[in-house]
Amino acid sequence: MTVERREEEEDPSQQSTDATAVWPFLSCDDNTIRLFHLPEEASYIDQLASDYQDSYHSNLVINEAEMVYDYCWYPYMCSSDPTSSVFVATTRDHPIHLWDATSGQLRCTYRAYNDMDEITAALSVSFNSSGTKLFAGYNKMLRVFDVHRPGRDFQQFSLHKGKDGPSGIVSSIAVSPSHSGMLALGSYNQSTALYAEDNMELLYVLHGQSGGITQDSYILCWDVRNTVDIVYKSLSRK
Repeated sequence: MTVERREEEEDPSQQSTDATAVWPFLSCDDNTIRLFHLPEEASYIDQLASDYQDSYHSNLVINEAEMVYDYCWYPYMCSSDPTSSVFVATTRDHPIHLWDATSGQLRCTYRAYNDMDEITAALSVSFNSSGTKLFAGYNKMLRVFDVHRPGRDFQQFSLHKGKDGPSGIVSSIAVSPSHSGMLALGSYNQSTALYAEDNMELLYVLHGQSGGITQDSYILCWDVRNTVDIVYKSLSRK
């Protein structure tokens, strides 16, 4: 399986953007993923903002078999390059799927198995900043797939060691956009753990959440150069 990286794209992000379009997408309660093509012209966006009529339709609907847990765009996605126009999604009781955002076809799957040799679903997914690795979060565990080698081959890292590291489900994964080689794992144990991508060395554990990272009513901001105190706490997001 080949996903080509466009070298001229120097600022990858999880949101799919390029010079001509923005492609947001939504996972829904009916086990579908809907993609929308939003032109960037300011006048068109202003028109949408002032239009109260619900007349906007998805360009592509992808049907998954179960509830969608998480999804992530390929970081170098460009709508003019079909080979890079992909994203991954993870659903209950199924492997991770790599979908073609242009045709809606399934490109390949990344499969993890438990001790009973049964497929176990990832709860969170994210590409690394170069788009060569796929991180998948599980209960107290992270599995790392080679993007170019779909199937059941992966590296496995146990995260909870002694009193350190996530002791629950890894519910969110974020990769540093500065190419610093750091990734953050949020879990249900009210903490965020920062790791070095190359060897999964635990660097910091950030405490202060009142609930699981994806369940807490507040968003906490940290300065990784000095993790003693919280820099900023947002207003409730409920």
